[in-house]
Amino acid sequence: MGSPALPWIINIALKGVLVAPRLVNYLESLPPIDWSAPTILETTAPILEELSASPSDLGELVDWSSLEPGLRRQYECHAQFDRFVLYDDLEGTGIRVRMHVWHDNTFDLPHQHRYAFTSKILTGGYEHVLYSIDEELLEASIGSSDARPYQDPLQSEHSPDVALSTAGVSPQFRTRHQEGDIYFLGPDMVHSSSYTGGAVSLFVRGPAVRENAFEMELDSGKAFRRHGQASESVAQREDVIMTEEAYVEHRAYLVRLGLL
Repeated sequence: MGSPALPWIINIALKGVLVAPRLVNYLESLPPIDWSAPTILETTAPILEELSASPSDLGELVDWSSLEPGLRRQYECHAQFDRFVLYDDLEGTGIRVRMHVWHDNTFDLPHQHRYAFTSKILTGGYEHVLYSIDEELLEASIGSSDARPYQDPLQSEHSPDVALSTAGVSPQFRTRHQEGDIYFLGPDMVHSSSYTGGAVSLFVRGPAVRENAFEMELDSGKAFRRHGQASESVAQREDVIMTEEAYVEHRAYLVRLGLL
């Protein structure tokens, strides 16, 4: 299929500067987003539709972000998925755009996020479960180990030191998200995504509204707290940052899928 973003790359070489592609101009034109508004899905879903409407435009956005040092440093590899950060304006418009390339996960890991987000499945799909969590369980997990700094939070050497009863974790809603589906989750909601192999999704998030968020292994009852990049050491950043080899492999995979 080739590289759909090649003309844009040639244009950069000729001009000697990093020219913002069309989707960056589009994102910069958006008004500030109120993530607490009841119509937030109606506001953010069209953004995801616009970002995914043209493979060549999305390819240009991926290439542009890979050449922006502040964005490239946020490309990460994790247990459930690897991700690109394509755009970041949390302090202005109030959005950060990510692309997730999912691994084949079958484990159940209920968790919160520190922020609200809207996601669109570009290809594949996954099982999505929403949970209710006892408030006492959330409070008891405070002070547990940080799940986020490690590529695989289920590795024994990174296991948390807080084990809690899973009786307070109750599945309330289960569905299968398929290609084209768009959904929203607020920061207080607890969910899990599994059977994710082959899925690719776009993800638009808002600013963090809490310092950390709850995460739990249902099999063991072990609890984690998710923290942001600001709390990580240099060694922790090195553990998750995406290598250039992994980026090239992922980009080629996305081209083969026809997404770029």
